[in-house]
Amino acid sequence: MRHVSGYISVLHRFALQFYNRAENETGLRGVQYPYLFYICRHEGCRQDEIAKHLHVNKSNVTRQLEKLKGAEMIEIRKDPEDERVCRVYPTEKLLRSRETVASVIEDWNKVILKNLSEDETEKLKELLDKALQAAKESEE
Repeated sequence: MRHVSGYISVLHRFALQFYNRAENETGLRGVQYPYLFYICRHEGCRQDEIAKHLHVNKSNVTRQLEKLKGAEMIEIRKDPEDERVCRVYPTEKLLRSRETVASVIEDWNKVILKNLSEDETEKLKELLDKALQAAKESEE
C-alpha cells in the first residue's frame, strides 16, 4: 500500500489526463484550470499573488501566463500607479471558458466519487481539508 501522498499524486495525474482529454472548445490544458478560476475571481491580480495562492513558483506562473496570453485568454497591463507591477485581467474568451471548465471538473468529481456514499464523500472532504491545513502550517 502506498503512502497517502502517493494516492494524492496519482489522483492529480489522473485528473490532469482527464481534463486534457475532455472535449471542450477552450483549448485550455488541465494545469491551467486553477489559473483560470483565480484570474476570473481576482481581476487585476499580480503574478506573485497567483503564485502564492496556487502554491507554485513564479517561473511556472510566468510560463502559464505567457501561454494564456498567446491564446488570448488574458491581458497583462502595467499598473497605472506603479509601472514595475503588471496586473492580469481575463478576456471575454477566458470568462466564457469558465463554465465549460467547471463542467469538466464536476465530471471528474463524479468519476472519482462514484463509489462513495454522501457520508463518505463528506468525510473525505473533511479529512482532505485537515490535510490541507497541515500542509499550509508546514509552509509557515
